[in-house]
Amino acid sequence: MRPSPSPYDGPAVRATRVLKRFGRKVALRELTLEVRRGAVLGLTGANGSGKSTALSILAGHVRATQGHIEIFGRPPAHKSLVGRVGASLDDAAFPEDECVGDYMRYLALLQGLSGRAADMALERLGALRWRSLRFRELSRGMRRTVGIAQACMGEPQLLLLDEPTDGLDEATIEVVRDLLRRDGRASAILSSHDVDFTTSVCDEVICLSIEGAGQQVVVRETDEDAPRVRSSAAVSPPARVAPSASDG
Repeated sequence: MRPSPSPYDGPAVRATRVLKRFGRKVALRELTLEVRRGAVLGLTGANGSGKSTALSILAGHVRATQGHIEIFGRPPAHKSLVGRVGASLDDAAFPEDECVGDYMRYLALLQGLSGRAADMALERLGALRWRSLRFRELSRGMRRTVGIAQACMGEPQLLLLDEPTDGLDEATIEVVRDLLRRDGRASAILSSHDVDFTTSVCDEVICLSIEGAGQQVVVRETDEDAPRVRSSAAVSPPARVAPSASDG
């Protein structure tokens, strides 16, 4: 059984002036955001603008160089967040020779869940039929689908999804869209180049810029039924070295 989380009335996510450097390269410059309970926030921007870096930091996979981050009042990767935060990141590595079902059941066990919870997560995404396949047999879109199923397992309170529609067919995209519209039962932060998808599920969108240090995208207020789009961060101009493929 999972431990009961301590009472917390603040926002799901609060990040203030978060900076990340990889050596001399600034990958993310002073990102500030706040996600209220049940809200969906989108991160957009060109390749190399730091979307994937931001999600990796929020998931606790990468440590920020500076800045302050709280996930339900705790630092990223705090033990109290196990099972409360589900992440599907672009650089996720799967065990190539392991079966999908065995891997999902193992992750369920780590979260104090049953094997049935793993099957339910796969079934929700239409991926239960793949549970006997090894990861090396999966296509790019199938891997993405399993990754999202993994993130959604056990009804987490916060989802972090990196390019959730990339490689998916239209039917699966609709399933993901429905998951993000679940009447405010979970908060979410997603990155995407898919403008139609982003505007259909997000309450607010932050545009990240690579046009220069400190330069921001113009704030645009939309109608009441569309997300509010604002700027929040910028990164240094690209260096001569080719950017990492995972830094979406």
